[in-house]
Amino acid sequence: MNDGRAEAVAADARVRRCGRAVLWSVLLFALSAALQRGNGAWRSDFGDDPDEPAHVVTSLMMRDYLAGGLWHGEHPLHFAQRYYDAFPKVALGHYPPGFYVVAGLWLLPAAGKTALLLLVAALTAAAGMVTVHFGRRLGLAAAPLAGVWFVLMHLTQKQSMLVMSDLLLCTGFLVAALAFAWFMDRPTAGNALLFGVLAAATMLTKAPGAALALVPPLAIALTGRWRLLRDWRLWLAPVPVLLTAVPWTLMTFKITKEGMADQTVAEYFPAAVRFYFGAMLPSLGVVLLAGTVLAVTTVLVRWVREGQGPSSYAAVLAALVGSTLLLYCVSPSGMSSRYLLPLAPVAILATMWVIEHEARAFSGTAGEASPAGRAAVPLALALQLAFPGSEARGKHMSGFSEAAEKLLASDTSGRVLISSDARGEGALIAELALRIKQRDESPWQVVRGSKFAASSEWSGRGYETKYADTAGLAKGLKGEHVEWVIHDTGIPAEHEFEHHRLIRKLLNEAGAVDVVARIPSGRSKDGKPHELIICRVK
Repeated sequence: MNDGRAEAVAADARVRRCGRAVLWSVLLFALSAALQRGNGAWRSDFGDDPDEPAHVVTSLMMRDYLAGGLWHGEHPLHFAQRYYDAFPKVALGHYPPGFYVVAGLWLLPAAGKTALLLLVAALTAAAGMVTVHFGRRLGLAAAPLAGVWFVLMHLTQKQSMLVMSDLLLCTGFLVAALAFAWFMDRPTAGNALLFGVLAAATMLTKAPGAALALVPPLAIALTGRWRLLRDWRLWLAPVPVLLTAVPWTLMTFKITKEGMADQTVAEYFPAAVRFYFGAMLPSLGVVLLAGTVLAVTTVLVRWVREGQGPSSYAAVLAALVGSTLLLYCVSPSGMSSRYLLPLAPVAILATMWVIEHEARAFSGTAGEASPAGRAAVPLALALQLAFPGSEARGKHMSGFSEAAEKLLASDTSGRVLISSDARGEGALIAELALRIKQRDESPWQVVRGSKFAASSEWSGRGYETKYADTAGLAKGLKGEHVEWVIHDTGIPAEHEFEHHRLIRKLLNEAGAVDVVARIPSGRSKDGKPHELIICRVK
């Protein structure tokens, strides 16, 4: 009888925990979506980051293949080639398929801007909820605030405005680390394989997922559980990676290599170290940076004085930070502060832990949640948000959606050349793709000016113009049956090349084109008014 009552109580507690988790997930999702809207993401065109349009177009391609090409038995490479011919921003190969599979499935009911942004909001909430779960495992009384803190961070807000794979990568890092902590506490074959599957999925989302390979040895070293190295079940973890992520990496290496910096590791490493350690303060903020340093110091002092090492959960988080930073500093794939996003949940948890630890020590309530600790965590969050530079920069990319609508409203379709930088080219391609119902049989084909009138590698190296003068360019346009030209006057000076100037010169020559419309456009970074000049080739 007592056993049955205990089981009922335990089941009731599990139901309540699940209910709270669902409630917090919904709240974090709603908060992220509200911040997107407040930051202008729902009004902005895609293209605020040079890589964003490629993620949008490739997600749409995956969705359309799952909805049509797959059922018709079409080879995926043939489908992708047809798609690329119309919308030349397909990035599958340059990036792994993980994000696109998730986005493609999400978009099956409806493929539009709102659905894409809500997907990113859902991924933000997912990363926040895993952060909350880690907080509970670390014994934080205010664990749910860790998720709120993550969503509110300006680094997170910036990424939640963009349709890109960074938030899925962050979530993958966290859930894989969580799975390995489970394995360390309960070394079963199932937990080892779960970590391997999650690590493989993270690598198939974005190449930096390879950093998870260093999490097991680092976490084992930090906890001193060397016996795990002799446990055969640990060595099941690499199997899913070897069967999936490694073959994909090898198969696409020649493509991804084009996006690498043209430097050796020895040349890249010192510059990367300076960049990432310099980017931590503006990216994470003084509160999180100070809190993390204090937390690490406190743990080290306890370790030395009392011999009390980190728990499995603290160890995997520390290992995740170390392995991620090491990979970013030795892999010459370019530097960006957004790559620090997976470090944000760890910094939040470390800061909250040290606040609650010190509050308990101050109030003499060891092992219990003190009122001082409960008040100090929201205060630290408020300080984080109030600190200068912590506000999120809004998203503003305009004019390209109106240009796409102007083209679709015209009496003819055909090939349209867009003369802009990577952001502008991608913005028009993405906005046009979103508005065409039968994308795999599109009557429109976008031609990128950077590929039509010039040539270069994916990273921009080896740039050369293809035409010496406007006469040759005009002949090329007619020879390739280009009916429309759109020229962006908002190209930043540092991104303007010879082919841009040549196209602008052609548009100014009498008799070459007819100007159909001038559409006001704008960009987040400069805030200046610009124009998209839509012309019809004579």
